[in-house]
Amino acid sequence: MNKLKLQLAAFAVTALGIVTMPSHVQAQFSPAIIDTGSIVPDFVLNDVNGGKNSLYSYLDQGYTVAIELSKTTCNICWAFHEEGLFEMIYEQYGPKGTVMPKKILPVMIECDPSSTDEDLRGKGTKTYGDWVSGVSHPIVDLKKDFQDVMYKLLKPGIGSFATPTFLVICPDRKVVYTNEGSTAMWEEKLIDLMEGRCTAAGTGTEITALTSDFPIDIFPNPGQQQLNIQLDMPYKADARIIISNTLGQNLITKQILMEAGMQTTSVDISRLAPGMYILNIKTNSGAIQKKFTVKN
Repeated sequence: MNKLKLQLAAFAVTALGIVTMPSHVQAQFSPAIIDTGSIVPDFVLNDVNGGKNSLYSYLDQGYTVAIELSKTTCNICWAFHEEGLFEMIYEQYGPKGTVMPKKILPVMIECDPSSTDEDLRGKGTKTYGDWVSGVSHPIVDLKKDFQDVMYKLLKPGIGSFATPTFLVICPDRKVVYTNEGSTAMWEEKLIDLMEGRCTAAGTGTEITALTSDFPIDIFPNPGQQQLNIQLDMPYKADARIIISNTLGQNLITKQILMEAGMQTTSVDISRLAPGMYILNIKTNSGAIQKKFTVKN
Protein backbone atom coordinates (compact mmCIF):
# COMPACT_ATOMS: atom_id res chain seq x y z
CA MET A 1 0.00 0.00 0.00
CA ASN A 2 3.03 2.36 0.22
CA LYS A 3 2.66 3.57 -3.36
CA LEU A 4 -0.98 4.45 -2.76
CA LYS A 5 -0.21 6.23 0.51
CA LEU A 6 2.42 8.39 -1.18
CA GLN A 7 0.07 9.21 -4.03
CA LEU A 8 -2.76 10.07 -1.69
CA ALA A 9 -0.52 12.28 0.40
CA ALA A 10 0.47 14.21 -2.70
CA PHE A 11 -3.11 14.59 -3.92
CA ALA A 12 -4.93 15.05 -0.59
CA VAL A 13 -5.35 18.83 -0.80
CA THR A 14 -6.05 19.41 -4.47
CA ALA A 15 -7.29 16.22 -6.05
CA LEU A 16 -10.75 15.58 -4.67
CA GLY A 17 -13.32 15.36 -7.42
CA ILE A 18 -16.60 17.14 -6.72
CA VAL A 19 -19.84 15.84 -8.20
CA THR A 20 -22.70 18.36 -8.29
CA MET A 21 -26.26 17.17 -8.08
CA PRO A 22 -28.96 18.80 -10.28
CA SER A 23 -29.77 22.35 -9.23
CA HIS A 24 -33.28 21.60 -7.98
CA VAL A 25 -31.90 19.31 -5.26
CA GLN A 26 -28.76 21.21 -4.28
CA ALA A 27 -28.18 21.93 -0.62
CA GLN A 28 -25.35 21.56 1.88
CA PHE A 29 -22.12 19.77 0.91
CA SER A 30 -21.36 17.40 3.77
CA PRO A 31 -21.89 14.81 5.07
CA ALA A 32 -23.39 13.44 1.89
CA ILE A 33 -23.57 9.64 2.06
CA ILE A 34 -26.49 8.01 3.86
CA ASP A 35 -25.84 7.09 7.47
CA THR A 36 -24.46 3.76 8.56
CA GLY A 37 -27.28 1.48 9.61
CA SER A 38 -29.47 2.74 6.76
CA ILE A 39 -31.07 0.23 4.41
CA VAL A 40 -30.14 0.94 0.79
CA PRO A 41 -32.98 0.64 -1.75
CA ASP A 42 -32.37 -1.64 -4.70
CA PHE A 43 -30.99 -0.30 -7.98
CA VAL A 44 -29.59 -1.78 -11.19
CA LEU A 45 -25.86 -1.88 -11.89
CA ASN A 46 -25.35 -1.57 -15.65
CA ASP A 47 -21.64 -2.15 -16.15
CA VAL A 48 -19.64 -0.89 -19.12
CA ASN A 49 -19.19 -4.39 -20.53
CA GLY A 50 -22.92 -5.07 -20.82
CA GLY A 51 -23.53 -6.78 -17.48
CA LYS A 52 -26.81 -5.94 -15.76
CA ASN A 53 -27.58 -6.98 -12.19
CA SER A 54 -29.45 -5.41 -9.33
CA LEU A 55 -27.73 -4.55 -6.07
CA TYR A 56 -30.08 -6.89 -4.22
CA SER A 57 -29.26 -9.81 -6.53
CA TYR A 58 -25.67 -9.64 -5.28
CA LEU A 59 -26.64 -9.10 -1.64
CA ASP A 60 -29.02 -12.06 -1.78
CA GLN A 61 -26.14 -14.26 -2.93
CA GLY A 62 -24.31 -13.34 0.27
CA TYR A 63 -21.95 -10.73 -1.15
CA THR A 64 -20.75 -7.78 0.86
CA VAL A 65 -20.83 -5.01 -1.77
CA ALA A 66 -18.12 -2.34 -1.62
CA ILE A 67 -18.81 0.71 -3.77
CA GLU A 68 -16.38 3.41 -4.85
CA LEU A 69 -18.02 6.57 -6.19
CA SER A 70 -15.46 7.86 -8.64
CA LYS A 71 -14.75 10.32 -11.46
CA THR A 72 -12.44 9.96 -14.43
CA THR A 73 -11.06 13.43 -13.63
CA CYS A 74 -10.27 12.65 -9.97
CA ASN A 75 -6.55 12.19 -9.20
CA ILE A 76 -7.05 10.23 -5.99
CA CYS A 77 -9.55 7.98 -7.73
CA TRP A 78 -6.96 7.27 -10.43
CA ALA A 79 -4.28 6.56 -7.82
CA PHE A 80 -6.63 4.11 -6.09
CA HIS A 81 -7.41 2.48 -9.45
CA GLU A 82 -3.73 2.19 -10.35
CA GLU A 83 -3.00 0.50 -7.03
CA GLY A 84 -5.36 -2.28 -8.13
CA LEU A 85 -6.77 -3.07 -4.70
CA PHE A 86 -10.39 -3.45 -5.82
CA GLU A 87 -9.24 -5.79 -8.59
CA MET A 88 -7.21 -7.85 -6.12
CA ILE A 89 -10.21 -8.10 -3.78
CA TYR A 90 -12.38 -9.18 -6.71
CA GLU A 91 -9.90 -11.90 -7.67
CA GLN A 92 -9.68 -13.18 -4.09
CA TYR A 93 -13.29 -12.76 -2.90
CA GLY A 94 -15.35 -12.33 -6.08
CA PRO A 95 -17.33 -14.94 -8.06
CA LYS A 96 -14.27 -17.17 -8.61
CA GLY A 97 -12.32 -16.02 -5.59
CA THR A 98 -9.05 -17.76 -4.82
CA VAL A 99 -9.37 -17.10 -1.07
CA MET A 100 -13.09 -17.02 -0.30
CA PRO A 101 -15.35 -17.03 -3.37
CA LYS A 102 -18.58 -15.01 -3.61
CA LYS A 103 -18.01 -12.98 -0.43
CA ILE A 104 -17.06 -9.44 -1.56
CA LEU A 105 -18.09 -7.62 -4.73
CA PRO A 106 -16.14 -4.37 -5.30
CA VAL A 107 -17.91 -2.00 -7.71
CA MET A 108 -16.62 1.26 -9.15
CA ILE A 109 -19.37 3.72 -10.04
CA GLU A 110 -18.33 6.59 -12.31
CA CYS A 111 -20.82 9.14 -11.10
CA ASP A 112 -20.12 12.17 -13.30
CA PRO A 113 -23.00 12.17 -15.83
CA SER A 114 -20.93 14.29 -18.23
CA SER A 115 -18.23 11.62 -18.60
CA THR A 116 -18.19 9.47 -21.71
CA ASP A 117 -17.35 5.88 -22.51
CA GLU A 118 -14.25 7.21 -24.26
CA ASP A 119 -13.18 8.89 -21.01
CA LEU A 120 -13.49 5.60 -19.12
CA ARG A 121 -11.47 3.81 -21.79
CA GLY A 122 -8.74 6.45 -21.80
CA LYS A 123 -9.60 7.86 -25.22
CA GLY A 124 -11.51 10.98 -24.18
CA THR A 125 -10.40 14.40 -23.03
CA LYS A 126 -11.68 14.22 -19.41
CA THR A 127 -9.69 11.35 -17.97
CA TYR A 128 -6.46 10.26 -16.34
CA GLY A 129 -6.26 7.04 -18.34
CA ASP A 130 -7.86 3.73 -19.23
CA TRP A 131 -10.04 2.57 -16.32
CA VAL A 132 -11.48 -0.50 -18.06
CA SER A 133 -8.72 -2.57 -19.67
CA GLY A 134 -7.49 -5.44 -17.51
CA VAL A 135 -10.29 -4.93 -14.97
CA SER A 136 -12.67 -7.73 -14.01
CA HIS A 137 -14.69 -6.09 -11.24
CA PRO A 138 -17.83 -4.21 -12.35
CA ILE A 139 -17.46 -0.62 -13.52
CA VAL A 140 -20.73 1.29 -13.78
CA ASP A 141 -21.00 4.52 -15.78
CA LEU A 142 -23.95 6.52 -14.51
CA LYS A 143 -25.65 8.50 -17.23
CA LYS A 144 -29.41 8.13 -17.51
CA ASP A 145 -29.40 6.24 -14.18
CA PHE A 146 -27.56 9.02 -12.33
CA GLN A 147 -30.47 10.45 -10.37
CA ASP A 148 -32.08 7.08 -9.65
CA VAL A 149 -28.88 5.64 -8.15
CA MET A 150 -27.44 8.68 -6.43
CA TYR A 151 -30.69 9.63 -4.70
CA LYS A 152 -30.55 6.20 -3.04
CA LEU A 153 -26.96 6.58 -1.84
CA LEU A 154 -27.03 10.21 -0.71
CA LYS A 155 -28.91 11.97 2.07
CA PRO A 156 -31.95 13.96 0.95
CA GLY A 157 -31.18 17.49 -0.21
CA ILE A 158 -27.48 16.94 -0.85
CA GLY A 159 -26.10 19.17 -3.59
CA SER A 160 -22.56 17.82 -4.04
CA PHE A 161 -20.13 15.26 -2.72
CA ALA A 162 -16.45 14.44 -2.97
CA THR A 163 -14.85 11.58 -4.85
CA PRO A 164 -13.63 9.05 -4.10
CA THR A 165 -16.37 8.16 -1.66
CA PHE A 166 -16.71 4.62 -0.37
CA LEU A 167 -19.54 2.71 1.22
CA VAL A 168 -19.93 -0.92 2.24
CA ILE A 169 -23.31 -2.66 2.13
CA CYS A 170 -23.89 -5.97 3.92
CA PRO A 171 -26.14 -8.80 2.70
CA ASP A 172 -28.92 -7.58 5.02
CA ARG A 173 -28.94 -4.39 2.85
CA LYS A 174 -27.55 -2.16 5.61
CA VAL A 175 -24.67 0.29 5.19
CA VAL A 176 -21.91 -0.49 7.71
CA TYR A 177 -19.18 1.87 6.52
CA THR A 178 -18.82 5.15 4.65
CA ASN A 179 -15.81 7.32 3.93
CA GLU A 180 -16.10 10.46 1.85
CA GLY A 181 -13.23 11.96 -0.08
CA SER A 182 -10.49 9.54 0.95
CA THR A 183 -9.46 5.91 0.92
CA ALA A 184 -8.66 3.39 3.65
CA MET A 185 -6.77 0.13 4.19
CA TRP A 186 -9.33 -1.56 2.03
CA GLU A 187 -8.37 -5.21 2.15
CA GLU A 188 -8.20 -5.21 5.95
CA LYS A 189 -11.27 -2.99 6.23
CA LEU A 190 -13.47 -5.17 4.04
CA ILE A 191 -12.41 -8.43 5.67
CA ASP A 192 -13.08 -6.95 9.09
CA LEU A 193 -16.50 -5.68 8.02
CA MET A 194 -17.40 -8.91 6.27
CA GLU A 195 -16.45 -11.13 9.20
CA GLY A 196 -17.50 -8.95 12.10
CA ARG A 197 -20.39 -6.70 11.15
CA CYS A 198 -22.20 -8.09 8.13
CA THR A 199 -25.25 -10.25 8.72
CA ALA A 200 -26.97 -12.96 6.77
CA ALA A 201 -29.22 -11.77 3.98
CA GLY A 202 -32.64 -10.78 5.24
CA THR A 203 -32.18 -12.11 8.78
CA GLY A 204 -30.95 -9.10 10.72
CA THR A 205 -28.93 -11.44 12.96
CA GLU A 206 -25.28 -12.32 13.14
CA ILE A 207 -24.26 -15.26 10.98
CA THR A 208 -24.37 -18.52 12.91
CA ALA A 209 -21.18 -20.52 12.68
CA LEU A 210 -21.36 -24.07 11.46
CA THR A 211 -19.68 -26.32 14.03
CA SER A 212 -19.44 -30.01 14.83
CA ASP A 213 -22.57 -29.85 16.99
CA PHE A 214 -24.68 -28.20 14.27
CA PRO A 215 -27.87 -30.29 13.75
CA ILE A 216 -27.61 -32.44 10.62
CA ASP A 217 -29.14 -35.74 9.54
CA ILE A 218 -27.59 -38.06 6.94
CA PHE A 219 -29.43 -41.11 5.59
CA PRO A 220 -29.45 -43.93 4.75
CA ASN A 221 -26.49 -44.78 6.93
CA PRO A 222 -25.16 -47.32 6.05
CA GLY A 223 -25.87 -46.46 2.43
CA GLN A 224 -24.94 -47.74 -0.99
CA GLN A 225 -26.12 -45.56 -3.88
CA GLN A 226 -27.04 -42.13 -2.54
CA LEU A 227 -26.34 -40.19 0.64
CA ASN A 228 -29.05 -37.70 1.64
CA ILE A 229 -28.05 -34.73 3.77
CA GLN A 230 -30.76 -32.85 5.67
CA LEU A 231 -30.14 -29.72 7.71
CA ASP A 232 -31.85 -26.50 8.75
CA MET A 233 -29.69 -23.65 7.50
CA PRO A 234 -30.09 -20.29 9.33
CA TYR A 235 -29.02 -18.35 6.21
CA LYS A 236 -28.27 -18.73 2.51
CA ALA A 237 -24.66 -19.75 1.89
CA ASP A 238 -22.32 -21.26 -0.65
CA ALA A 239 -21.18 -24.63 0.62
CA ARG A 240 -18.68 -27.26 -0.35
CA ILE A 241 -19.50 -30.91 0.30
CA ILE A 242 -16.40 -33.07 0.59
CA ILE A 243 -16.35 -36.82 1.16
CA SER A 244 -13.01 -38.27 2.23
CA ASN A 245 -11.74 -41.63 3.40
CA THR A 246 -10.24 -42.32 6.83
CA LEU A 247 -6.78 -41.51 5.43
CA GLY A 248 -7.92 -37.94 4.70
CA GLN A 249 -8.00 -38.35 0.91
CA ASN A 250 -10.78 -36.35 -0.74
CA LEU A 251 -12.84 -38.58 -3.03
CA ILE A 252 -15.94 -36.55 -3.87
CA THR A 253 -16.35 -32.76 -3.96
CA LYS A 254 -19.58 -30.94 -4.71
CA GLN A 255 -20.24 -27.17 -4.69
CA ILE A 256 -23.81 -26.11 -3.89
CA LEU A 257 -25.81 -23.06 -2.88
CA MET A 258 -27.72 -23.80 0.32
CA GLU A 259 -30.90 -21.85 0.91
CA ALA A 260 -32.06 -20.62 4.30
CA GLY A 261 -34.34 -23.12 6.05
CA MET A 262 -34.80 -26.88 6.12
CA GLN A 263 -33.49 -28.64 3.03
CA THR A 264 -32.15 -31.92 1.72
CA THR A 265 -29.37 -32.39 -0.77
CA SER A 266 -28.00 -35.65 -2.15
CA VAL A 267 -24.59 -36.99 -3.14
CA ASP A 268 -23.96 -40.00 -5.40
CA ILE A 269 -21.79 -42.47 -3.45
CA SER A 270 -22.27 -45.45 -5.77
CA ARG A 271 -18.62 -45.52 -6.83
CA LEU A 272 -17.28 -45.70 -3.26
CA ALA A 273 -15.99 -49.04 -2.00
CA PRO A 274 -17.57 -50.48 1.16
CA GLY A 275 -16.14 -48.95 4.32
CA MET A 276 -16.22 -45.89 6.55
CA TYR A 277 -16.08 -42.32 5.16
CA ILE A 278 -16.18 -38.74 6.44
CA LEU A 279 -18.62 -36.12 5.20
CA ASN A 280 -17.57 -32.46 5.48
CA ILE A 281 -19.82 -29.52 4.74
CA LYS A 282 -17.84 -26.29 4.62
CA THR A 283 -19.10 -22.71 4.40
CA ASN A 284 -17.40 -19.41 5.12
CA SER A 285 -18.71 -19.53 8.70
CA GLY A 286 -17.39 -22.96 9.62
CA ALA A 287 -17.69 -26.67 8.90
CA ILE A 288 -19.75 -29.72 9.84
CA GLN A 289 -18.27 -33.20 9.92
CA LYS A 290 -20.11 -36.54 10.05
CA LYS A 291 -19.07 -40.17 9.61
CA PHE A 292 -21.03 -42.62 7.50
CA THR A 293 -20.64 -46.13 6.14
CA VAL A 294 -20.97 -47.55 2.64
CA LYS A 295 -22.29 -51.11 2.76
CA ASN A 296 -21.72 -54.05 0.40
